[in-house]
Amino acid sequence: MNELREFVDSESLKLHSSEFGGLQVLPCPQCNFEYVHIIQVSVNRERDKIIARHDEVSIKEEANTTKGVIISIEYVCESFHHGLIFFHFFEGNVEICHKPLPQLKGEFKDLFRK
Repeated sequence: MNELREFVDSESLKLHSSEFGGLQVLPCPQCNFEYVHIIQVSVNRERDKIIARHDEVSIKEEANTTKGVIISIEYVCESFHHGLIFFHFFEGNVEICHKPLPQLKGEFKDLFRK
């Protein structure tokens, strides 16, 4: 987890009550906007990485240099902020990290849209 520690930002990863039914939502960690689109999810295990995108699900042989499992969610908000939210699980503990990424150029597709 050491390479992810620099991205730990607990203040930006807080749930908010939505205006739509009072559900708890995770707004954009960068601007607090409620509409966040998930464009990729990956699960990095010990020896492989499972990646789900709008058009495919793949499994790649890829060594995980961090102990435990890392689930990463790549998102874009409707204000065009782009980033990764990581859930790192190891020995009964789950750490949550956030990493801003450069703004995407062009269109993006939600995970659930083909």
